[in-house]
Amino acid sequence: MTESKSFTIRLAGSGGMMVRSKLRPLITGIFLAISVGAHASGQTPFQPDNQAIQLYNDGVALVQAHDLQNAESKFRDAISISPKFADAHSNLGTVLVQQGKYDDAMAELQKATQLKPTSPPAWGTLATCYQSLGRTEDAIAAFKTFLQLSPDAPEAAQVRSGIAMLENELKRTGGAKAVAQNPNDYFEDATQNGIARWPQSRLPITVSIKPDPNVPGFRQEYVDVLKQAFTDWEEASQGAIKFQFTDDPSAKIVCTWTDDTKQMISSAEGGHAVVVPDSKGILKVNIILLSVPPLGTQKLSANYARRIDLHEIGHGLGILGHSKTPGDIMFSTVMPADTVPQLSNRDKATLAKIYSASAEMLSSHPLNMNKMMMSGDPNSNVNQLLRLNAEAADAMKQGKIALSVQKLEAAQKLDPNSEIVNHNLGSAYANSGMMAAAVHNWSSAEAYFLRAIPLLNKDADKTNLVQVLKAYSTVLKLSGRPADAAKIDGKLKSLPGAGK
Repeated sequence: MTESKSFTIRLAGSGGMMVRSKLRPLITGIFLAISVGAHASGQTPFQPDNQAIQLYNDGVALVQAHDLQNAESKFRDAISISPKFADAHSNLGTVLVQQGKYDDAMAELQKATQLKPTSPPAWGTLATCYQSLGRTEDAIAAFKTFLQLSPDAPEAAQVRSGIAMLENELKRTGGAKAVAQNPNDYFEDATQNGIARWPQSRLPITVSIKPDPNVPGFRQEYVDVLKQAFTDWEEASQGAIKFQFTDDPSAKIVCTWTDDTKQMISSAEGGHAVVVPDSKGILKVNIILLSVPPLGTQKLSANYARRIDLHEIGHGLGILGHSKTPGDIMFSTVMPADTVPQLSNRDKATLAKIYSASAEMLSSHPLNMNKMMMSGDPNSNVNQLLRLNAEAADAMKQGKIALSVQKLEAAQKLDPNSEIVNHNLGSAYANSGMMAAAVHNWSSAEAYFLRAIPLLNKDADKTNLVQVLKAYSTVLKLSGRPADAAKIDGKLKSLPGAGK
């Protein structure tokens, strides 16, 4: 066994390591609070009129019955009788947010916080309203006030995670203002961290949707909503993109659902896309969708699911950044209003610009993976996994395979089922085995190969597994174990491509 390069594992992705990259999730409003009952006792000396209290309670009952328009009317009537009724202003602001009337809602919620500055619900919903209007810095400040007033609230952990996401968004984009005030598209904002798109050679893009009725909260209608979202993007691309639905697990885009918020890049999000690029463009995308509301007081409606689906598919098509205009699907915040979301003309124009970009434009916008991984809550398991995987990729590029293995083993502990981490860890073990074999350290080579084989066996593409098994067979023969080598050769015969 004279040259280890004969057994080098070809790793997918640029730079020898496939990097799992989360490309900016949606952020949803932290909560929409309706104070049940009349006046919150003891928090303010103001006592509303009894008739106002009755109207207020009627409004609360209507909200609970999902009759927002009549609830709005009741809260307005209560305020007309008792203009300083802070909770009525707060709940009026809340139902206005739920109806998408964000400017009017902001005025009511600001009034509520002026009248009753110690009200956590008013500050929390005001933060949600600011977020929906793209006023990120104001949203962060309002969320922090909420935490100061109610640090142990049930929503506190999600609020902290949401703040971290918003602060990371400001850091990643360099501020709250758009890069270029283009009324027709947001191409510059979407490509701040580089351009990636599906190459023509990979069309049609195969899509595998994996419904799982055993996932709590999953509803079959989510599948139809998701398929329609793919159809909408395909039509918007005007021929640049073609999708083909399949049951093949090796599809280029794989969509799954989970009820585990730990699989999200923040506990305040409803889904995220994992985009894997290589030197040609986008290679693979995993879209993970939450089957339950990320926030306990929200209903995960078909409209809410559709907005998340459209947004994450947009990332999967190469719109890696965000719009700063609330009317666009790729705006960074899920709008709380339960209205039917549609792709905007700016969404469509941005996609068209990405897929019509010249080769010169592509070369001038290389991907910056480190900046893309700044998105979300930096303390989430997903973000920690991404960092470890990226650090492993850098270590592999520098030939520090032992360090790469160490990083990937730590990443695997965070998510033992991560397809990409398992692939990369298997490949790193394989490379370690090759290096040991090159210096005739047969026992060490065998130990690494035995770790690599079960991980690479999980890959739909068995190319790397075949190469490792061939190398392992050679090691066994050279170390005087022909019978064991024959067993490995027998396994090889059942694998495609083993004869090459």
